[in-house]
Amino acid sequence: MKIKFSHALQLLAVAVVSAALTSRFVDAQDSEEPPLTLTHIGVNVADVDTAVRYYTEVMGLPEANRRYDDEGNLILIFLQLGENSRLEINPATPENPPGLGHFGVNVPDLAAAKALYGARGAEVSDTITSPSGAQFAYVTGPHGAVMELLQTRSE
Repeated sequence: MKIKFSHALQLLAVAVVSAALTSRFVDAQDSEEPPLTLTHIGVNVADVDTAVRYYTEVMGLPEANRRYDDEGNLILIFLQLGENSRLEINPATPENPPGLGHFGVNVPDLAAAKALYGARGAEVSDTITSPSGAQFAYVTGPHGAVMELLQTRSE
């Protein structure tokens, strides 16, 4: 099977980000940096059914869950990607064209992480609360890469 050069670059980027975050998590245990744990990779797709069929049937990733808005429209589908990570499949839109959309990391304190990164000059979005109660914000890097900071709701 041939892999497109752009897809190979995206996979390489995901591998580099994952390795960097793993290293930062170990280093963060001895510093003031918030520990970052990779939780998911978000991909925007033009055809959700084809993408899900590909990743489940060809790649063998089991479907974890689906999320819908209040009107019953599909928002996203999570596929299990390893023990602690997921592949997030999102319908592409004009604002979120097909391709690698973002990578998500878990943070223990979203407000503190936003304040820290904002003070360092990062472009940080407002906080968003999902229907499940999770809170998140987006940090956009200088070259357009988007990192989702995610704080799951407290039990």
